[in-house]
Parts: sequence; C-alpha cells; structure tokens
Amino acid sequence: MTFGYPKNSPLKNAMDLMSLRVVETGLPDYLLKKKTWNSTWCTKTDNNLSESRALTVTDFLGIFFVYGIGIAVASVVFAVEVMTKRSAGRQQ
Repeated sequence: MTFGYPKNSPLKNAMDLMSLRVVETGLPDYLLKKKTWNSTWCTKTDNNLSESRALTVTDFLGIFFVYGIGIAVASVVFAVEVMTKRSAGRQQ
C-alpha cells in the first residue's frame, strides 16, 4: 500500500502504524487467497522458459484493428469538417 502525504503531515505516523498493523495481521494475504482461490494457472511460476517464442504480426492484429478504426474515424471527421467549411463559405 502506498499513500502520499504533504511534508510534515500529522497523518503520516498514524497511517504508517495502521498500515503496519494491517500487514502484520495478514489481511492482504488472506484477501488475495480468498479472491484468487481458483487461479493456480495464473499464479504459477514459469519454470519452463523454452516455450518462449518470438512475437509475430498476428500477435498485434488487435492493435492494428484499433489503429485502423482510429484512422477511419479521423478521416470521416476530417471530410465532414471540409464539407461544412465549404458549405459555410458558399452561404456567405
């Protein structure tokens, strides 16, 4: 746990003592075990590093998809701005 205080804050000592008591009672470990009771696959250590592989383009397809949607939306907005500017110029 991290808390930020102004310099010479009167709360620092009280909060440090409270945080120390919480950690000493084991509450964070208890809550972690309670909420991750069936997560043996996610919390296991990776001892077999030989399964590592190089990243390929297919690993980034989601990023490319989001990028493409952003470019498409920006292009549509730009086209609408150009059309409204032209129509506003004709009306004056």
